[in-house]
Amino acid sequence: MEYIKDEKLLEEFKKDQHIQIFDGDKLITDLKIKDGKIDCEKFSNNTSRQLFSYEPIDFEYLYIIFESRIFKNNKNAGDWLKFYNLNKYNVYEIFKITHGITLNDKIWFKFDEEINNKNLNREYFLHKYVIPDAVEFERKVDNKY
Repeated sequence: MEYIKDEKLLEEFKKDQHIQIFDGDKLITDLKIKDGKIDCEKFSNNTSRQLFSYEPIDFEYLYIIFESRIFKNNKNAGDWLKFYNLNKYNVYEIFKITHGITLNDKIWFKFDEEINNKNLNREYFLHKYVIPDAVEFERKVDNKY
C-alpha cells in the first residue's frame, strides 16, 4: 500500500469489523471486513450517492475515503485533537469519532456495536462530535474544567 505508510494504521483498517454507510436515514452500503478482506453490498443504484463506485474495494481506497471526510492535519488540528481527547492525528480514530460526517452531504457511517441502535443517527453524531457546543469546545480545548 503506497498511500498508507503507517503499518499500524493499516492494521486498524484491516481488523474484523462491520460498517454501514447511510445517506441521511437510508442505508446505501454495507461493508464487512473479515480476515483482511472487504465485502461490499450496495443498496442504491444511484452512483452519485455511492462512495464505493468500483469493486473490489481495497484498504487504500477505504483509507482515502476516511481521510477525505475528517478535518485535515493542519495548524487547527490540535484544537480538535484536544476536543476528541486524542494525543495524535490518527485518521481511523478521528473517523470513528466523527462518523465521517461533513456539512457537504448527508452521508455518514455506523460501526459494529452502533448498527442495531436505531437512536444513533446522523443528527445525534453531528451535534455531539462535529458541531459541538462552542462553550464546551472552548472549555475542553483550554482545559478549563
